[in-house]
Amino acid sequence: MHPMKTTRTYSLLIVLVAAGLPAVAVADKPDFAAAKRHFKSGQAFMQMERFGAAVEEFKKAYDITKDGLVMGQVALAYEKGGDYEAALESAKVYRESLAEGERGSADAMIKKYEKLIAEGKSKKLMLPSEETAALEAKKKEEAAAAVMTEEDPGDGKRTGRLYTWIAAGAAGALALSALVVGLNAQSKFDELSDTCRPSCADSEVDSVKTRAVVTDVLWGTAAAAAITAAVLYFVEGRSLKKEDSVDPGEGADEEEYVQRRVRIAPMMGGGTYGVGADIRF
Repeated sequence: MHPMKTTRTYSLLIVLVAAGLPAVAVADKPDFAAAKRHFKSGQAFMQMERFGAAVEEFKKAYDITKDGLVMGQVALAYEKGGDYEAALESAKVYRESLAEGERGSADAMIKKYEKLIAEGKSKKLMLPSEETAALEAKKKEEAAAAVMTEEDPGDGKRTGRLYTWIAAGAAGALALSALVVGLNAQSKFDELSDTCRPSCADSEVDSVKTRAVVTDVLWGTAAAAAITAAVLYFVEGRSLKKEDSVDPGEGADEEEYVQRRVRIAPMMGGGTYGVGADIRF
């Protein structure tokens, strides 16, 4: 059989299938029924102006049939989507499927695409599969970034005892304040003992008593904060050890995981002050 005649016969079969006419099943031949479905889906997506989805459907039809005529539709879908570079490559495949005397339309498409590309008007058309892959990649990047924020930039280890150090810092600050106020109260008491005792003014005596009370409150609060820090040290350590066996949920923050089990709040009332910890096991 003449090569040209063979090409035309094969192309005619694809055109008939695309038009909706029944095709005769032949053993060991491409699944033209599936190609027909993908081709029609591509046409439907073209009407809905979903050009990326149309490209994928037309390409699936081409992958089955390997008929270059289908690439003309691929080129058209890329063109509608503004991706003239991809349209140009598809048009070249389409041109090769045509007979020598029928390549004028393909040549015109190629020239148009080359001109638009030279003018810088081409933009990449994102296909649905590529959008899905990009979304998955973005999720992985965000997850990796979340992990990085939990790491210590100095030694690369997680800072898993955040609330322990907060409570310990509060205990230290309160203890320092208690020491300063206490020394001030003692100094004032010694001054009054040397100058006016036992007939000192009531206002001066009350001042010393107030400082003494403040000192006691500060020492008590510092002790409560120190106890809280000690408890938190073991509780937070226990929470970190359980991290592998008790899944806090995908993407959950480690500090949030610990926070659900440890709550710290100031306690006031009845003339006393302190720091309380609600600990859940």
